[in-house]
Amino acid sequence: NMDPHTYNPNEFFANNWLYEGLVSYGPDGTILPALAESWTITDTASGGQQYSFKLRPSVKFHDGAEWNCQAAKMNLDHVLAGALIEPVWHGWYGVPKYIKDWKCAGDDDMELIMTTSTKFYPFLQ
Repeated sequence: NMDPHTYNPNEFFANNWLYEGLVSYGPDGTILPALAESWTITDTASGGQQYSFKLRPSVKFHDGAEWNCQAAKMNLDHVLAGALIEPVWHGWYGVPKYIKDWKCAGDDDMELIMTTSTKFYPFLQ
């Protein structure tokens, strides 16, 4: 199964050889841009946060398909709207429980907005 969200814990690092995330990590653990070239974090009135990711342009999948917000949203739909939101072994550090909304924005389909229900420190991890 090549679904990057149904891996066993000992397969986690192998996924990094095949898939790239919105962010990556520097040698000192600093969170760096990857498929998102930048992001902003804004507190919401309800006590959560809104993460607005500006997606990296000119990225293509191995089959030549364009990377854009719809591709990112399809991935999030798979995890956040389905059965994968609950498994305790899921590698997103519990983040799916705190995401209350995800959507595309911008005229160029290169902005992903995710809103959390509460402030959650490991969100970008």
